[in-house]
Amino acid sequence: MGTSMIVNRARGSDSGYILREITQDVTLLSGEKKIVSFDVGANEYEVKTVWHKSNNAAMHTVAIKDAFLNGFACYTSLKEAEGYDIAAVPVINKDGNNQLYVELENNEQRVTTIQLRIQLQIWR
Repeated sequence: MGTSMIVNRARGSDSGYILREITQDVTLLSGEKKIVSFDVGANEYEVKTVWHKSNNAAMHTVAIKDAFLNGFACYTSLKEAEGYDIAAVPVINKDGNNQLYVELENNEQRVTTIQLRIQLQIWR
């Protein structure tokens, strides 16, 4: 499944943040749109970077939303087979939980698996 990495870094004398990386492979049917969620341990965070790649060069889009249903897309990729963005996008989860919502859409008429790598900064 996916992996998660947590790095603690100091900010100032008495506070800090956690840098977290989420990696996951998600399989999409032809033309499918799917929302996957990840527990990130906080409902306010900053999405630092987003990397995504399909296993068979299928065109797709990735969006990060602030709510599961009818959420605002805080980040949206171009329609591409592979992409890397320095996002630096703050997100406040409107559902009031600790989830990161990622919406994936397969823009091809074939099955594809998309590799995701998303880095977050979580203040504590």
